[in-house]
Amino acid sequence: MAISKHEAALAFQRHGLEGLPARVIAGARELVDLSGGDFSQVSAVTVRACGPGEDKNLPRLVSVSLADACDWVASTPHPCFIVQPYDELVFSLELVVTPDQLFAELVPGIWELDNRFAPGTLRLRQGDDAVEVALPLEPQQAKFWNPQLGAPEWEPRLVEGWQIAVTVDWLAAHSEALRQLATELGFPLGIKAHYSRCYGISPQNIHTKNVVGPTADDHIGAPNGTPVVTDSGAPVPVADAVTLLAPIAREDHDDLSRLIDRLHVGGVRRVYLQSGMLSHLAITLRERGFEVKRA
Repeated sequence: MAISKHEAALAFQRHGLEGLPARVIAGARELVDLSGGDFSQVSAVTVRACGPGEDKNLPRLVSVSLADACDWVASTPHPCFIVQPYDELVFSLELVVTPDQLFAELVPGIWELDNRFAPGTLRLRQGDDAVEVALPLEPQQAKFWNPQLGAPEWEPRLVEGWQIAVTVDWLAAHSEALRQLATELGFPLGIKAHYSRCYGISPQNIHTKNVVGPTADDHIGAPNGTPVVTDSGAPVPVADAVTLLAPIAREDHDDLSRLIDRLHVGGVRRVYLQSGMLSHLAITLRERGFEVKRA
């Protein structure tokens, strides 16, 4: 079952999981109505175009005035849009819900294709009060949006203990709602969420396809001698497996598609990633037939 961004927003509201308020609109006229109603006190918004299914990398506008958002919506040919107040994003997480556990991967900042941050992980098993946590120990480059520049910037960060604690508390408080949603849509269920400064944890997207529950051997890593791909445009080695460390910007998704085609031609069947097993990149690779492991 595929579920679109706007269907996800409505599902989160229905199950009491919404954090950052989200409104589904069909055009600029409805956005004007929002500016005089629910969002009358909002100075900046983020707008995301919606498609018919679990589309990735659809157009968006981040931290803009309602007037600029109206102009953009009027000129963007999509059936509907998600509008949210802009709030500073502090960390991102990907969740997978199975009948017997909740598993999360977490990185500071924005988690997109070009983010190679090795995530912190946590696991809550059904009927067990213990929480399994694994954290990277070295600072890594994390991506944040700078509204003054109107562009992203990168800073060295660590996954912090309070971020894990907030996530565990949220999962514990919403575990029943998450399982009800997964029962409705099917197990395993993947959810992309983020933590923003004013609204806390806010689920954003739902994945129902190519979602996996990470296992214990995910931390073993790539075997010695596995070729490393660091440039999406470089020649691909002929090999059964590669470690993929090429930075690919969100707007350069076509580069990833071309790289994937070359990986298939080179006979690659297994791809090791530094980024998470639940990440956008991991899901995309599984969609295209690769086995994905942690580097």
